[in-house]
Amino acid sequence: MISTTKVASFLLLSLLFISLRAHDGFSCTHDEIEQNPETLPIEEDFSSLVGDGRVLASYNNIRIYPYYGFLDNAPSAFASYVKNRLIPPGISYFEAALKIKYPVVGDLKLSSSVRTLCGKTTPSILFSGVPADVVIVYDHAAESGTQIAATSQCYVASGSGRTLISRAVINRNMLSPTTNVLVHEKNMYTMMHEMMHTLGFSSALYPRFLDSNGKKKNWSYQESVNWR
Repeated sequence: MISTTKVASFLLLSLLFISLRAHDGFSCTHDEIEQNPETLPIEEDFSSLVGDGRVLASYNNIRIYPYYGFLDNAPSAFASYVKNRLIPPGISYFEAALKIKYPVVGDLKLSSSVRTLCGKTTPSILFSGVPADVVIVYDHAAESGTQIAATSQCYVASGSGRTLISRAVINRNMLSPTTNVLVHEKNMYTMMHEMMHTLGFSSALYPRFLDSNGKKKNWSYQESVNWR
């Protein structure tokens, strides 16, 4: 599972509060959905479990790879806004703030048998491998209602059970390119909120969380929902 320093934890909690405020008037249904991502065999570094004396400071920072290929058929202004202005600051923040206890060894590379990700055709680049511990696949839709985005967990690691690949679908009717600084800032907070879900911070996934000894906490889904 992901580990953070106390300072990073405080910053994440602060960000969560701010990003929740960014959702004011809109809906966020992640914690109401019981997700059942598929398990993917992947080589992870579990050396921290064998008493090698490593401390938090020696853990690697998490590597996050955003895939934007599914935005190719979106309006060009929207796709450019998401790829160049909206998502990169959030990726940079989380890569700097989060350390990972059980990282992927080398590149995250999928077997050719993994033909789909959350119902979408698997991008060919993932068969070659990308330098990442987590891949976030960005997609888009034009939906009615007040939901800005929806996140699905596609695959979790067979060893640690943590998220490996997620899909985030952005509702173009609720989030549009903007030159307004304040609106853009709100959009970034909103997508950083979504990014937290893609990284596994969702009560539906709490039963998969590990304790400091690498053991599952064994919460039921309903217990995790009641806990939040």
